[in-house]
Amino acid sequence: MNRSRWLLLSLTLNGLLLFAVAWRWQPAPVPSAPADGVNPSIATGIRPEEPARGESTVQVAAMAGEVSAFHWSQFDLNDWPAYRDGLRGIGCPERTVREILEPLVRRSYYEQTRAATAPYVSHFWELLSAGDTNGFESLKTVLKSLSAEKHEILKNLLGDGSSPDAEPTIASKEDQLVFLSAALQERVVASQVRHQERLQEFSRDFKGNEKERNKGIRSLNQEFDKELAGLLSPEELAEFRLRNSRFAGLRELEGVELSETELAEIIRIKEREKQGSPAEAREVEKLLGPDRLADFERAQQPVYQELLRLSERLNAPPGATGELWTEQQRAEQQALALKKDSQLNDVDRAAKLASQRESLRARVGQVLGAGGQAAWDRQQAGWLKQAFQVPEENPLGPPSGNP
Repeated sequence: MNRSRWLLLSLTLNGLLLFAVAWRWQPAPVPSAPADGVNPSIATGIRPEEPARGESTVQVAAMAGEVSAFHWSQFDLNDWPAYRDGLRGIGCPERTVREILEPLVRRSYYEQTRAATAPYVSHFWELLSAGDTNGFESLKTVLKSLSAEKHEILKNLLGDGSSPDAEPTIASKEDQLVFLSAALQERVVASQVRHQERLQEFSRDFKGNEKERNKGIRSLNQEFDKELAGLLSPEELAEFRLRNSRFAGLRELEGVELSETELAEIIRIKEREKQGSPAEAREVEKLLGPDRLADFERAQQPVYQELLRLSERLNAPPGATGELWTEQQRAEQQALALKKDSQLNDVDRAAKLASQRESLRARVGQVLGAGGQAAWDRQQAGWLKQAFQVPEENPLGPPSGNP
């Protein structure tokens, strides 16, 4: 196999890994408040809390008839058509239905894609050195099939308007221009469109090396900056850059209180300093102080945002999110220590990890209640598997632990 084909395979697998990272940062949907007075026992796709084993269908039906209060945990998230009908039944706008369901479908197919690619990612260089290409052809077939299936599911579930691979449109970017007049918004959007077209044309026709490519892109970006400077005042241009920064997503963080002035300064710091550097940390700590810095760093963790949304959905007591986060962080550190303990064999290691997992689940039940624990189990299923699963042996390395 020639060098270019192996490079293409490597780029493909790295792209999948980047997709996995991007997905972890993607915020989960938060259902809008339902209309008052809806009886969940008559709304399609809504179910009462799961009954204990052994209860008959008649008993379950009787329980459903007695339900008087609506909870979002009563939706059956595993039955997408019923969930869709239930959302519509309680009066959710069609856009809200789409925003809730589409990420659920994507998440399901992401998990399947990750499972399909995992063996190839972990053994990529082994396959490369052995010259084995058959496995990659099989992987390409599986990924193509999953993509087509995902698209078909979304089309049947939400109609032709759903596009699992759609990119953000220029219209959606107008939300970042709300501080400008309507006339200026139109001119800036037109400038953005022209800039994107120039970038696409450059990438399509360019034939040089990577250094020359980067130089050409910098030149086009500088041209775009000059064009914006001619349209906007210095104050408007500064605000535009803040709102369109790669760190502008910090404005959407929940779980930490930051003023607009603080947000703007944090974005400036992150643009100015190397990301993750000591200088960046010092500047942000100087701005917020050590306690609020800790809150800010915690709020940037995807798992914390998931827990925050879960607590809100379940109307958990104040402080529940922080308590769950602390318990999970402690459990994760303990599990990591067990995985690294060379005195344990895999059987004992698995037993201890399982015991720790169940202890954590029991603590979650104390914080959220039985129904909340079940919802937490579903939400944190991926994290639980990663944190408490016994790591697989590396076939090329020495065995770990005792025989």
